[in-house]
Amino acid sequence: MKMKCTYRLLVLLGAASCLLVLLGITGDVSRILDLGRCSSVSSQNSPVSLPLLSRSAYNATPASPTSKPAATKRPQHLVTRWEAAAVGHGNREKITRMVLAVVCCGDRLNETRTMLKSAAALSHSPLTMIVFTEETLKSAFTEMHSSWPVEVRFRITLDLHSITFPPGQDAATWRKLFKPCASQRLFMPSLLHEVDALIYVDTDTLFLAPLEHLWGHFSAMNASHMAAMAPEHEDLATGWYNRFAKHPYYGRLGVNSGVMLMNLTRLRRFGWEEYVVPIYKFYRLAITWGDQDIINIIFHFHPGNIGSGDGS
Repeated sequence: MKMKCTYRLLVLLGAASCLLVLLGITGDVSRILDLGRCSSVSSQNSPVSLPLLSRSAYNATPASPTSKPAATKRPQHLVTRWEAAAVGHGNREKITRMVLAVVCCGDRLNETRTMLKSAAALSHSPLTMIVFTEETLKSAFTEMHSSWPVEVRFRITLDLHSITFPPGQDAATWRKLFKPCASQRLFMPSLLHEVDALIYVDTDTLFLAPLEHLWGHFSAMNASHMAAMAPEHEDLATGWYNRFAKHPYYGRLGVNSGVMLMNLTRLRRFGWEEYVVPIYKFYRLAITWGDQDIINIIFHFHPGNIGSGDGS
């Protein structure tokens, strides 16, 4: 019995001694595991066994490199989303000038200025801000723009317009449609005949990413698209249009016009305003969300002319 115990003790001491010797050669346990994995991979994929490497050599990262690696051109897939999107809507050249439009009436001054400041702070390309507003509010926007640093004012121009509607339109009726002055954007194609394309946003919008990212979506529009918007909802269970609308709407869920990419040149060519007025007169007792409903009705009958994004 004593001999068996002594024999077992000797075996344990021998195993411990071997382990200590092995650790002294390799340095640590993790290195043993790494080398074990290397040998396993080599035996499976190649008849040539992998030479014994130190941890730094195995990771292909020298502990103290003698020279810096040569600079390489950044792969396109590594460019950030907004930088990759910063291209013109007609080609893949860098943006020459973006155009952002908003309509501000009544008590929407503060949130409109906040939206414009967020766009200015996060963008880096030349930008024109078009603001349709009441005469009493114009000075507030002018003061805001004047307070910005010189280099920002050089890059960003402010273009103020009065609230107006094309001749022959009932201005009082359109002005009160849904939110004050919100229907103004329905007539931007004819009021801004010198502008090719713009991004319209509601006053309660806040930019959390560079405007170039959003502007880049123009390049994703095909030759038939004259506008782009996100869906009104994400699923049928909570959708408003599919459950409550009493008029036609785009797609399965309708679109939200709070952020709208507008190719004004194509809208003018399409005859946009020739559709707006008759549709309003025919559906005026059925619409709830004003100008957004009119936009949904138009694109219900012309679904090939709109690009619908995911809202991201």
